[in-house]
Amino acid sequence: MACWTVIPVCAGAAVELGAGWVPEMVRRLDWVTKIYSRVDESVRFERPPSQQIREQLGFTPFPNEDVARLIDDSNEDLYLFSSDYPHVEGGRNPIGKFESYLTDAAPMVKEKFYADNFLRLWPKAAGIIQACRLGCLRQEAIPSRDPENQGLSPNQCRRSVQDSR
Repeated sequence: MACWTVIPVCAGAAVELGAGWVPEMVRRLDWVTKIYSRVDESVRFERPPSQQIREQLGFTPFPNEDVARLIDDSNEDLYLFSSDYPHVEGGRNPIGKFESYLTDAAPMVKEKFYADNFLRLWPKAAGIIQACRLGCLRQEAIPSRDPENQGLSPNQCRRSVQDSR
């Protein structure tokens, strides 16, 4: 945990490991720090481990893990959407599976899971995400599904991405 204290802008994620273990890990790290910090200065931090983890790390649950339960058991800032579709561990319908767990979740919780937590950890990715939303990651113009929009030229795409930064 010391490196996260020394370099507070450091961010990371545990990807393709599932996340069912995260709530217990966070609780144990806080507990161990509380107990051992009484006698060992090396485990005394300005922020408790749970706060450091919440602010600087993300975890990607497998589609078969109840992400709503994980959030309820820990914190909504910890989890990132991901899918390894079409591989078997990605499931047949990962978004549908996550949505089935998040049916009672507030819209803000869903937005954090699907996008905001990722962007909090890697804010420079916002331009790439904007480009994906605009459908212009290739060098050539990509026709839109909207018949009114015939796609963006490469220059329009680059300007859109730069404007979103």
